[in-house]
Amino acid sequence: MYAALKSGYRLIDTAKYYGNEKEVGSAIAHAIKDGICTREEIFITTKLVPWSSRPDADIDDSLQKLGLSYIDLCLLHQHGSDFGDDAVYKAMIRAVKTGKIRSIGISNFYTEKTVSHFINDFEIPPVVIQNENHLKYQNNSLRDWAAKKRNLHRKLLSFRRSRSHSRASEKSAGS
Repeated sequence: MYAALKSGYRLIDTAKYYGNEKEVGSAIAHAIKDGICTREEIFITTKLVPWSSRPDADIDDSLQKLGLSYIDLCLLHQHGSDFGDDAVYKAMIRAVKTGKIRSIGISNFYTEKTVSHFINDFEIPPVVIQNENHLKYQNNSLRDWAAKKRNLHRKLLSFRRSRSHSRASEKSAGS
């Protein structure tokens, strides 16, 4: 991660489930200390699991491991159960209100029904719907539907994507 920041990457995508938040936080601290970047230049996304029994504490744990005072974007990692999803999403809303999280969204929600729940039934709707997209899986119907709802449908491109297709101006690290 340090090498990525040194190379100019500024979008970092991690997750509690990945088990690497501490290492990511260490690299960020090192890069800031070395003058490679400032906190304000980095956009940090992390994700919470839907089966958490303590989502408020998980947010604090992510902040501590990342060594940050706030997270730019926090996503509900995937659909679990309606009860679990709602509890985690409500904790994310509470964290927005206290300044621990700047924006919230959802990840790996692939149907209009599951996405609509978050758009329609919560005080703060998701600003991002982050889903996998690649040549063999496009899910254009959800993308088009989300565009009409004015949500950003952020595509996660296949890990095997060749370098020749990446844009230098959109450097991101993680995932």
